[in-house]
Amino acid sequence: MKNGWYQIEFEKNINSDIHLCRGREQQLIIVKKQEVFFLYNAICPHRCANLGVGGQLHESYIQCPFHGCKIGLDTISDEGYILRQLPLVREGEMLFTTKNQEDNDRGFLQYFKNLSKSHFIIPGFEMEVKVKP
Repeated sequence: MKNGWYQIEFEKNINSDIHLCRGREQQLIIVKKQEVFFLYNAICPHRCANLGVGGQLHESYIQCPFHGCKIGLDTISDEGYILRQLPLVREGEMLFTTKNQEDNDRGFLQYFKNLSKSHFIIPGFEMEVKVKP
């Protein structure tokens, strides 16, 4: 990803506790706990399996679907593995991320929050297009 904020998903598309974001430079998963969303790298630190394909969410970890390892969410699991949370902002039923929240904001978040105070922001449409970079 380049600098700045990117919309990575519409809230309406998240139908499970672990949601895979496909088609990004980096495989990501959105973890949903009690209607709160968290963003993590989808690649298992144990053997690089994709945790978004069959991973099982537990209170403080994801169990890898391929090797059964416990991968801690923001804390090291008892097996020694961890995924650290990535920046994620939920605004107007849309989810945004950036590589580095402090360096790349450039006023977007404040602008978007101010805009959402005076406007209804809804996802109008989406279309997946496969093109060469």
